[in-house]
Amino acid sequence: MKLLSTGLAAVFLLGAASAHAEEIALNPGQWSFTQEGAVTVMGNTMPMPPENNLECITEEDAAFNPDEFRQDGCDITAISETSTRHEYAMVCESPEISMSGDLVIELGDGGNSASISSNMSGQGAGMGEMTAVLQISAERVGECAQ
Repeated sequence: MKLLSTGLAAVFLLGAASAHAEEIALNPGQWSFTQEGAVTVMGNTMPMPPENNLECITEEDAAFNPDEFRQDGCDITAISETSTRHEYAMVCESPEISMSGDLVIELGDGGNSASISSNMSGQGAGMGEMTAVLQISAERVGECAQ
């Protein structure tokens, strides 16, 4: 599970996926993020309570880099990329867990709002079949505090 949440934390670094891909960019400033989801292990679903965070996104933070996922043991492949929506296939491997699924990032309001969703399924050592669903909504709420 740590692998999934660590990899998805990199999603907040939105921007250019590669030199030839469509750019997807947040507007820098103070952002409010709400994250929620659920993990199902051996038929038992454990909801993750909503978590709200405020974060200052600087110009430097606004670059989404798929290599962030590769460093966390995940391989990410672009399925489709436009200036407002990126869809990826992900495969994450570690000694404890093997999962695959999708990641979708959508921007709205000219880069002032974002929706991120991930649906992963796979096997965990000693846990059997498992699924993880994560939804993140974000919106720019103003300028960063100085």
